[in-house]
Amino acid sequence: LADKIGIMRDGHLIAHGETRALYHHPTNRFAAEFLGRANLLPATALETTAQQGMTTVSCAGKVIGCFTYGAQRGFDKLLCIRPQHIALDADA
Repeated sequence: LADKIGIMRDGHLIAHGETRALYHHPTNRFAAEFLGRANLLPATALETTAQQGMTTVSCAGKVIGCFTYGAQRGFDKLLCIRPQHIALDADA
């Protein structure tokens, strides 16, 4: 895979940047799904810690923490969780 890529849709460049960054932090739904399997869940940013890039979000009735870039409080976003990052424990 290239160090940097551009993703086009209908003749327009919709995402570009470092491959790893786009995979882990896609800029939109199309880019997330284009780069691999993705579980996309609607979420609302509740609080952001700028120094650590950590955001508390409300998603599916639960409040969770996740690493985000550029999330602002109160904004609705899609939370992208790749299948390999999901783990279930005995309490699930």
